[in-house]
This record gives sequence, structure tokens and C-alpha cells, in this order.
Amino acid sequence: MKTELKDLGLWPGSRAVRNPGNTISLWRLPPQPELINTVAELPSPNFFQLHPFFIWKPESDIMARLRNNYILPCLHSCPHPQVVSAGVGRPRVIVGTSGQYYILSSRLCCKACRRNWFADSPRWLEKLPKRFFNLLPAFLTYKKAICKSVMDELRRIGKSPNDMANQVNEVMHLKYERAHLAYLQTTESVMNAEAGVYGQRTIGQFLRKENQSRAFGLYEDPNGWCGVSVSSYYVKHLAKLINTKSSFNTSQETLLLTQQLWHSLTEGSETVSVPVVTMGPAINNPPPPASALSTPLSQESIDKIVEGIMEQLPAAATTAAAATAEEKADKDLSCLWTAQVSI
Repeated sequence: MKTELKDLGLWPGSRAVRNPGNTISLWRLPPQPELINTVAELPSPNFFQLHPFFIWKPESDIMARLRNNYILPCLHSCPHPQVVSAGVGRPRVIVGTSGQYYILSSRLCCKACRRNWFADSPRWLEKLPKRFFNLLPAFLTYKKAICKSVMDELRRIGKSPNDMANQVNEVMHLKYERAHLAYLQTTESVMNAEAGVYGQRTIGQFLRKENQSRAFGLYEDPNGWCGVSVSSYYVKHLAKLINTKSSFNTSQETLLLTQQLWHSLTEGSETVSVPVVTMGPAINNPPPPASALSTPLSQESIDKIVEGIMEQLPAAATTAAAATAEEKADKDLSCLWTAQVSI
């Protein structure tokens, strides 16, 4: 991560990058570990334990196009804010549907009030325009964070928070196992080349001091893979918290606001015309309630109903007995016919 920041000119003391806004991506992916040539040394597991990270530095030149002439606000509502960078910042681990990654947020300082805060503070993010928040790949709270892809998947498939947490944990452990397997296979390939398995022996084993490969480490190793686990309470809590936000709630007002914004951006265009449709509330027509009896039932009417039911019972019993007798006669006739045929 430090090397990447130096190349981008974001590390303190590093040389600034010329015109970074034209060739910069906020996503930084780790190098492909199988392609790294360690010369005489065996492959290092550190290259296989790297995770992607997202750079979140709104005050930097890499986000000048997004900022335009907008003046970043102070967290403490200074009337004339002068927000500048006050250090590298801190990384926060984010859990997504494809694994984990980090958000590297800068440490900010206001020259007017001389107070510091981090760029991923929820209180400060609420002061920024929505275009800044839409660029973030995760929902951030004071202590927790989760990728937007997890919330999108939870909404799409309608799983319970427990099932979603199990699915995310399985994906992250599977990615760890694949990285471990890739490290072992790369080390085996180097050793096979030195042993002459591929027809010609290399001399790498004679140039290094140790021929023993390093252990890859466990999933939770803080100095290795540094894997995290997600609980169902974690997903459920964030889903309830985020669902009240306007950025996650797809209500009628949010849909109408999006349509109006698109209409204002395309107004006057000869090729694009998107009418704004005002969606009214859904009309619900429940069935009418059952009408009550005009007059209540008396004891005499109840007795008549019971007598009618009792009169119908003997007739039904007689009909059932006749049907049973007819079925028995048909069965006896069938058995007699079968016996005659066999004789």
C-alpha cells in the first residue's frame, strides 16, 4: 500500500504526479503474485496475502474533477473552512460479496479551527454532496462498514441476515484457500525447476541461504491474510440502519427526484427526451366486509335448522348403503367371471 501511494504522489514527501486527474483510478489492485520474479528467492507468501484498497482522499488532486470549485466543509461548521490533508490516514476493512478490501481514508485538518478528523467520518460525509457518497463503494458508520454489494445482494435475493452472513463468510474463506493453493503451487513449480523436472536444472537453490518455504499462515493471522468474519447481527444491524437513509431507500420520493434530475440534465436535447412521470400512490381495494344480519337468530329458527339437518341424515345414510351394496355386487360378479375363465 505504501508503494502504491508513493507512485500516486499521495505519500508524504513523495513526488507529485503530473496531471493525475486524467489517468487515475481510486481502486488499487494488488499485483498478480504468480508473475512476480523473486530471482533466486522462493516466492514470498506476502504477495499472495494482499487485498485491493480504495483511496478516499477528497482533498487531493486525484479527486479534483469530482470536487470542481466546491469548497470542502469543516466538520465543526467553520464559516470559512480551509480543509487540507493532515497525514496518510487509516485503512478500514470492508466486507464484500467477492471478498474483503480496504478503504484508505485521509486525515483532514481545517486551518481555520485547527481541528482534525478522518475523511470517512459519517458526520462529515453527510455534509458532502451526494455525488461524493455515490462514489464510495461501502456504507460507513462510526465503528462498522459494509460493501454496497452485500446490501444489494441481500435486497435482491431476499435472504435472511443469517444466511447472508454465512454466504459472505464462505466466499471469504474460499478466497483464502485459493490464495494458499496458488502459493503452494508456485513454490512447487520453482522447486521442480531446480530439481530438473522440466529438463534443465536451475541454480537458484545454490544462491539462497534457505531452501525451506515459509508458512502461509492462518486465516485470522494479523500479520498474514488478516481475514475477518461477519455475524448475522452485524448484517441485520447495518441493514436496519442503512435502510432509513435516502441513498438506500428506493421510495417514491427518491424515484421522482432521480427522474427530475435526469429531465433537467437532458432538457433541450434533440436526441434524448425522458418525460417525468408522477407516480401516484398505489390503490388498494380490499374486499367489502361481510354484511351483518338484519335480524338476529332466535331460538325457534335455530331449532328449525337443526331439524332440517337431522332429516337429511337418514337419506344420506341410505344412499351411502346402497352405493356400498352395489360396489360389493360388482366385485362378486367380477370374481365369479374370473373363476369361470380359469376353469
